[in-house]
This record gives sequence, C-alpha cells and structure tokens, in this order.
Amino acid sequence: MKRLIGRALLGIAIFGGALQAAALDLPVKRIDGKDMYYYAVRRGDTVYGIARALGISRDDIVRHNQSAADGLRQGQTLYFPVSEYGSPEAKALATATPGGPTFKYKVQRGETLFGLSHRFGVTPEQIVALNPQSNDGIRAGEYLIIPGSCDEGDGSPATAPTATQSAPSAAAADEAPATPATAPIQAAQTVADAMPEPDVPDEAAAIESYVPTGSVAVLLPLMLDEAEPSKTALRASDFVKGLMLAAREAGADGSPVRVSVHDTKGSPAEIARLMADSAIADADIIIAPDDEAGMAAVVRGASADAYVFNILAVQDSLYLTHDNVIQANIPHSAMYETALRGLMESYEGYTPVFLVCKGGRSDKHAFTQYARSEYARRGVEPIEMIFEGTLQGRDLEALDPSGRYVFIPASGSLGEFNKFARALKTLRESSADPASIALFGYPEWIIFRSEAEELLHSLGATFYSRFFADERSSAVSAFRRSFTTTFGSEPMDVVPSQAMLGYDTARYIFADIRENSGVYSPQTPAEYTGLQSAFRLRGAHPGAEGEPAADDADDGVINTALYLITYLPGNGVATRIL
Repeated sequence: MKRLIGRALLGIAIFGGALQAAALDLPVKRIDGKDMYYYAVRRGDTVYGIARALGISRDDIVRHNQSAADGLRQGQTLYFPVSEYGSPEAKALATATPGGPTFKYKVQRGETLFGLSHRFGVTPEQIVALNPQSNDGIRAGEYLIIPGSCDEGDGSPATAPTATQSAPSAAAADEAPATPATAPIQAAQTVADAMPEPDVPDEAAAIESYVPTGSVAVLLPLMLDEAEPSKTALRASDFVKGLMLAAREAGADGSPVRVSVHDTKGSPAEIARLMADSAIADADIIIAPDDEAGMAAVVRGASADAYVFNILAVQDSLYLTHDNVIQANIPHSAMYETALRGLMESYEGYTPVFLVCKGGRSDKHAFTQYARSEYARRGVEPIEMIFEGTLQGRDLEALDPSGRYVFIPASGSLGEFNKFARALKTLRESSADPASIALFGYPEWIIFRSEAEELLHSLGATFYSRFFADERSSAVSAFRRSFTTTFGSEPMDVVPSQAMLGYDTARYIFADIRENSGVYSPQTPAEYTGLQSAFRLRGAHPGAEGEPAADDADDGVINTALYLITYLPGNGVATRIL
C-alpha cells in the first residue's frame, strides 16, 4: 500500500466488491507454525464491509479476531487460517517456503525480475524458485509469490483495495447506444488493477513526504452483483474509469488526494449504510449518484463539513436548501440567462426570428418565451414566423434582403430541425452576405450526425450546451486512446461521455484541492476547462423557471459555465465558455 501511495501520491480504494475473492485471496504469513491469511485494516473499513467483500460472515471475522467484536482501528491486522479458508492452490503457495512467510504480488507495467528482487530485498533466484515461469521473464498483470512478509503493503492481491484515484441526459441530448464491449468494474478485477502507475524516481522520499490532506468519496451504482451489466452500471463504470485516468495523472503531478469508490447497488438503503461510515460521511467532497433518492440519502448522511458534488443529476435542486450541496451543472434558469447573453452578444444588431412549425413540437418554449421577453425589454421587436409542414422559400420572402437575421427554432429535436434547415441553407447561400443569416439552437444538436451535421456546418449554426467534446481535437483523441489501451475497450458511445465526465470532474477537484493546500473549497475554486466539461462555481439563488439567476444572492453553489459552440464551414468548430 505504501509503495503505491508513494508512487501515485493518491489513494483509491474500490469497495463494495473489490475485496471479494475465492479462497480469501490475501497475502499469507506463518504464525506459530500455522499459515494465516492476513488483512491490514484501512481507514474506513468496517467488520460488515470486510465480511461482505471477502465473502465470509461477521462471525467468521470475530471468531478468529476477537478484538474485532469491539470495532476496527486503522492498522489493525485480521488473521484467517489457510487450513479453513484456503483453496488447494492457496495452501500450496503458503507452504512453498516452509518456515517463512510469502505474499502474492501483481506485476505492474514496466517492472522487471531484477527490479522486484532489489525492491523486496530478495534474490532473483529466490523469486524464480517460487515462480519457475519467471525464469523466462515476467509480464504486467502476472501474479508472483514473493518470499518474505508484506511489510510495505505491496502484496495486495488483485482484489484487495488498491491505491492510485440516470436521470435525463445532462446535455439534454438523447443517449446514443452503449458500446457492447464496455463492461462494468468486476469484483475479481477492479479498475485500479488495470491502471498502470506513474513512475516516481525517489520512491522512499515520496512515501516519507506524503500526507493525505484531501479526501474524495465516490458513490455510484456500479452494480457489481449483477450478472449482466445494466446501462446504469456501464455508465457508472465508465465514469470511474475516467476518474482513474485522472488519478494516474494527478499521481504523477503530486496531488495529495485520497479517493474511495463505493458501489451503492442502486439502493438508498445501501447508501444509508455506506454513509454511516465516518470515513465516507466526513470526506472533503462526496460525488453523489444521479437519482433523486440516492442524492437525498447522501445529503442526509454527509457531515456538515463535507461537500456533496452533484455532477450527474441535472434536475436536482437540493443545492437550494443545503449549503453543502454543489450543483455542478448549470441549472436551467441560469443556463437560459447565460445562453441568451451569448446569443445577444454573438448576434448584436440581428433581428431575432422565432421559427414555429404549426402543430410541431415546442419543447424549448421556456427558453423562447424568456428570450422574447428580454428582447422586448431591450426594445427589439422579434419576428414570429409560423409555417406548416416544412419551411419554404415563400415563407422567407417577407424578410428584408438587406437585413440581418438570427433564427431561433421552437424545438431542438432532429425532426423539427429537418423541417427548416434546408430552406435556411438556401436563403443563406443566396444572400449577398451569407453571414447575415444565422441560426441559434440547443444542446440536442450536439448529437447530430451525417447530413444534419453537414447542415449545421453550412449554416454556421451556434448552440449552447453544458458539455462539449470536440472529437477532432488531439486531446480528446489522446484520451480515447489512453482509455482503450488501459481498459481494453472504448468508452461508451453516449452523450455526454461518462468517461470524460469522470475524468474532467476528478481533474477539477484535484486542481481545486491542490490550489487550496489540500482542502476542497468552492469559495475559491480553480476554474477548469476539460475535455468535455468546464467548472466555474459561484453561490447563486436562481429565480423561477425562465428567469435569470440573482447575482447578489448566496443560496446554494452552482457551476455557471456554459459552452457556446459554432459550427464553421467545412468541419471546423469554434467554442467559447460563457
């Protein structure tokens, strides 16, 4: 454990299944002539949690460790006889070096037989004696039996805690199909097991200087007990995997943060049980699940000093009544105010034209009504253009050819977009100044593909969204390659990308903790712009739906960042954050 902390300067424990293993997959030492599995209690461990994870009963733990009946303490060692719990293989491994302890070690990327022998204070020959196959070399992911005791915590088995880091779519966009190859975190192999570690030249010095001053608890429905992963579990898994990639980078740059990930099993009752653990309830920041009941259970159990970070439940408004809840997605009312400001700044001097298809959808009524009232308040008379079926050239003939117009549709759906886009494209192309014809729209457009996406480019369309990942950027491409290389499958094909969401969330939190000397503080946040998300937090009390947020109020903490995306001719994209 210390070695991993020293190398990554970050602590992550995957609970709710991470400890589970056949035949107690734990390191072994010989005590009074008996081979015993042993487990060092970590901060936040409970008797029930360890029992559930190991697949044994609470009575089993207390029977072999009577002191556990009074509770656990960090650093305490629990013992279990191999003769009672060990598989034939485990028993054979335990007796491989009679009279001396051994432990099981998972080879990490880049490690060599000579390096391991030097590190553990044994000879290469001693390792080969217990692992004949290693005479031909070792490979990442392979398990070796190492002679000696696991004093440094390096003998953690594959499934022991390893150290390193819905509701409607948050982008208000339809969710694309999940990539079948993407699997959730499995009980037998945690995300942390698959994570290569950053190199730290002076490992001993890093261990000596490490002080865990920031803590993050992640509570998500990983559903580790499910035989077939649900979409919910797949999304949660991708979020955690993205977080793990951020953890690796944070470990390399020395961010002093400890993160624990817990499986809520999609149950408020399970969340309540987890929140009874002070290590979770007292974390500096708790990332909550995306359902209303789960969010409420986290808020009820969190200590007064812990911030509950809501990045997944867009519609949740607990931040209005709980000072320690952070709404990490800009709320609708504030989003409309910000989007309209972006519209008016981008198209100053343009006449707004509100497009309404008779009998068509009007799912953006709240925004368009707010926009109409604000334009009128500023002395600008909007045009309402009502058409039937499909917008035609004759519907546009009443417009002044020398005028400048920005068209604002009543819906963000693809079906409604197809009713007017081609007519606007023709108008723009026939205009003496194509830039005089503009189109402003909505987050759903982020998922448009093929001909619809080409139309967005040809129209130079601008739209707002809480999230945006430019798939043409080298940073996004590099992230996808890293994710696929590390975890063996591509991120889920959903919008927003849950993998990038986890990555950006973690990077923002780590940056804030680092900036605030080891303590998360939304009052003095580090502004962060990531691959897909941006964070700019402030206290706010939004008004009624469709009304702007009050700048001088201090009820609740929200993220105010909103992307404004413009599709350029060809395939370019210009973005700015409002």
